[in-house]
Amino acid sequence: MSSTHVFSELGKVEDLKREKVNGNYILTGSFGKFADIPNYNELVTTLKENIVQNSAVIGELEHPNRSTIELGEVSHKITCLDVNYCGEVTGTIEVLPTPKGKIVDAIIESGLPLFVSPRSVGTRDELGNVIVDKIITFDLIGCPNKYNNIF
Repeated sequence: MSSTHVFSELGKVEDLKREKVNGNYILTGSFGKFADIPNYNELVTTLKENIVQNSAVIGELEHPNRSTIELGEVSHKITCLDVNYCGEVTGTIEVLPTPKGKIVDAIIESGLPLFVSPRSVGTRDELGNVIVDKIITFDLIGCPNKYNNIF
């Protein structure tokens, strides 16, 4: 497995519509625009179907060095997801009242930067082109240049 960034532009939490419902932040808007990955619409659609079947997909604060989601690290859930013809992914995130979710709340309230970033599984071919096999979730991250988000 090799690593690279699959989004050409990450969504900034500060640019998302923010509202508090029952004490939880609800973030709605653009998660970013993906790079030229041929099957990305299909992958987003697969994750969207998972959201419909399970009511949500959970995510973490910061990308871990693993492809699995650890329940003790969960900060939010994604309740809606879509992708348009331009490759822009939009959706809705609900920040959860977990220890990591409370950190997200504090970051949002302090005005520090936070980004929405896909966690994906894939490889790179012999020419260096990215082949994404699966989008696991969308995590909230503080420093987009810190991560290679394909495992």
